[in-house]
Amino acid sequence: MIRSAIKQKKCKCGCGRIPTISCNGFYYACMPDELKEKVGSKRRLQIKKNNAAKYAATKLRMGRYSADVDLKNWFKFHMINSKMVCENCGEDLSHYNENDWKGCQHHVLEKSIFHSVSTVLNNHVVLGKWCCHSQFHTSMLNASKMNIFDKCTKIVNELYPLLTNEEKGKISEYYNIKFK
Repeated sequence: MIRSAIKQKKCKCGCGRIPTISCNGFYYACMPDELKEKVGSKRRLQIKKNNAAKYAATKLRMGRYSADVDLKNWFKFHMINSKMVCENCGEDLSHYNENDWKGCQHHVLEKSIFHSVSTVLNNHVVLGKWCCHSQFHTSMLNASKMNIFDKCTKIVNELYPLLTNEEKGKISEYYNIKFK
């Protein structure tokens, strides 16, 4: 016998069996006739359960798909409309191929942590992939010493009202948020 603090539910009729899902606390064979008519056959019950699971999975997949599409559009927009110059050191980036140029598009508030502003167009600066981008990500102390940091602080202050309460707690103290 397995010992657990969780009590296992029993059929409402008192037979001691585990209730069937969507049968109002009854094991399917013990359900009253009027309830069986309402719920339907066992096969129909299983189909309902499977359809509900498929529907939930599809909704979840569609939500992820739309977020991915929005993020791709964010990158496309900035790759087309940004000057090919590093905003920190001024290096010319026009010799970069498309993949490297995409790597220059920097989210001021990281897309993996701050989901609510990952596709906001203002959450952006251009940092050269091979000159300054990785330098910004080494540490916030290092980033705070970069020329671009004042501009990033202004952007963070503009984006702060759009963040969730959980995300607001993750912002570094280096940004000197005015809204706290």
